[in-house]
Amino acid sequence: SSGINAEYGGEKDDEEIRQMKSEDDSTLVTSTEDEDAVLVHNDEIQLRDLKDESTDERLTVDDALRKIGLGWYHLKWIPVIASSAFTQSSMVALAPLLMTELQCQWDLHTIHEVIILFVLFFGNCPGDILSGLLSDKKGRKVSLVFGQLLLLTWTVLSAAASSYKFFGMCYFFIGIAIGMLTFVTVVHLSEISPPNFRSYAVTMFFMFWALGALFSCVVSYLLLNSRGWMITTFVVAVPHLIVSILVLLVDESPKYLAVSGQTAAAEQVLIRMATQNKVELEIEGRLIVEASRKRGTFSDVIAPSQRKQLFLLFSLFFSAGLIVYSSYTMIPYMLENQYCYNSNNINST
Repeated sequence: SSGINAEYGGEKDDEEIRQMKSEDDSTLVTSTEDEDAVLVHNDEIQLRDLKDESTDERLTVDDALRKIGLGWYHLKWIPVIASSAFTQSSMVALAPLLMTELQCQWDLHTIHEVIILFVLFFGNCPGDILSGLLSDKKGRKVSLVFGQLLLLTWTVLSAAASSYKFFGMCYFFIGIAIGMLTFVTVVHLSEISPPNFRSYAVTMFFMFWALGALFSCVVSYLLLNSRGWMITTFVVAVPHLIVSILVLLVDESPKYLAVSGQTAAAEQVLIRMATQNKVELEIEGRLIVEASRKRGTFSDVIAPSQRKQLFLLFSLFFSAGLIVYSSYTMIPYMLENQYCYNSNNINST
């Protein structure tokens, strides 16, 4: 019996040992699972905190444009806005080319031809001022669309002009339109572009300016002598119509919308940019807006702190304009007598 009891006692001890071991293993597993659950919970809290911090981050318009970057939105609309320069330069280049034809048709003297060019460039002055006032009060897009429609209207009317006086009046308003568009096009391009791309966007303006002048030269070469100056002007006006339609689809400048207190509209433009550029950026409710009714006056431009820069910029543009436009506009006058003489000989034969 003692052997049986010893064997029974040994089995009992072994069973207790196994139970204790299983309890220890379950306790270890439970503690490991608890530690993993705590780690997962901590990770979730950290991720939520990071998300809250990114969501709470406030953005200026420039910050949002920088995060959105360059993409499909800009590749689509920057050329459309810059194409306004194409229409402006085409008319600046066309005016001297038409003078040789008008001199013979209307028997103009050199002084009459110079007056046409004078009123064209003189119209730039009120156009610049009007564009500044209108773009600050009503927006960049309004000024852009109005200037483009004004350019289209008076270009078409100039093609149908039957007198020297009406033709000169048309070119005065064309000058106003060019003055408006030159200012607002550059401003609009810079305000929809990311800060690190603005110089390239403005370069697009000058590229289209050169293409517009080349277009007028090519059209004049092909049509001016064979079809006359009216048909030539109508053909040059065709791109004006296309650009006038396209600029109606352009968004307003988000910077203007923000400064003028239209926060929701500015956020919608930036959201559209981010969506078309395929950038995930939460903008709604995060935009910093500093609305201001006073957006600068002429006295700010001529303030003592700005006078040196103003003088340098004025001198630079004056010198560039004097060299480029004086040399270009003088070419027809150097050839006009010979041109009319040859034209009369051809007509008489």
